[in-house]
Amino acid sequence: MTRFQQMFYDIKTTGDYDVVGEDIDYKIIIDDEAKEIILQWQGSDSREDWKHNFMFLPWFLDLNGKKVITTHGYACAYKSTQNKPMIEFLVALAKHEGYKAIIRGHSFGSAMTKIATRHYYYITKKPLDAEYTFGDVKCWLNPFLCSRK
Repeated sequence: MTRFQQMFYDIKTTGDYDVVGEDIDYKIIIDDEAKEIILQWQGSDSREDWKHNFMFLPWFLDLNGKKVITTHGYACAYKSTQNKPMIEFLVALAKHEGYKAIIRGHSFGSAMTKIATRHYYYITKKPLDAEYTFGDVKCWLNPFLCSRK
């Protein structure tokens, strides 16, 4: 199994996700062997997730004072977390100096990954060490908003 197949397998088979907001599933993984802190988002697993997927009208989302345009569903989903996954991710990184910061997700989780990656950058002013999306969805409605600059 390749490294990427293993990551996808891990996302799909993790069974103990934390649930926050409007049924948003995430997990903070601390890998001491690889020296990585991972914020992992699960794909659609509920009616609420599918509702978010189909709410595709353009919508503004405020990320640390910066407005980004995503879809209504993804904006509502991410906002419903009240930043809890991001706060936990940042706390874990602060406790494990020198560890890599990684965010990954599948399908619906790929949208949360993209938004969280942008949010991380706006908070820390640093790029992530890695971002992985599987079954990628398009969550940005303006191609010029996709750069991390």
